Amino acid sequence: MSGFPGAIAEIPPPRGEGLPEVPAGAPATTPRENRRAKRSRVLKGAQIIRGDTAVDCIVSDISATGVRVRLGFPLPLPEQVVLRLRDGTRLALRRRWSRGLEAGFQLEGTGSIADVERRSRATAIHQALQAAAPGEVVRLLGASWFFGDEELRRAAESIEAAYARLEAALRPHMRAGMMPEES
Repeated sequence: MSGFPGAIAEIPPPRGEGLPEVPAGAPATTPRENRRAKRSRVLKGAQIIRGDTAVDCIVSDISATGVRVRLGFPLPLPEQVVLRLRDGTRLALRRRWSRGLEAGFQLEGTGSIADVERRSRATAIHQALQAAAPGEVVRLLGASWFFGDEELRRAAESIEAAYARLEAALRPHMRAGMMPEES
């Protein structure tokens, strides 16, 4: 948590507010449904970024086009914010409504929240691949003449080719608007 007084971690769960127990992933329903996309209940830790300040919150439901968040304390929210999820994903959002400790936001820009999360995961995987540096392993083995072992040379070449194919296949998933083809 960010250490703000009254952050979510320091506030006991709400009592007597009539919040029903709903399993994660169940459709979220409200008396008035005017949403363009179906929402699902989630519990994700996040932070609302306002300038150079981060305020902890909980994402309580999510759809392809927006989120509902619950704050630990009442807070005036600007019209535009950035929501930072725990995995580092950042979403540009526009406030649509705010009541008490809850607020609803619409995703700004193109694509859905799922697209943004998918691109973020693909980028993290790509960074992990680069950190593993299989090319460097093959280079070092080559400098050692693969210890005179022909099977080791073939295996190293196979790894190098597989790494290049994996990296090329992953690259489109890191760009906006790119979706994997259906098979």
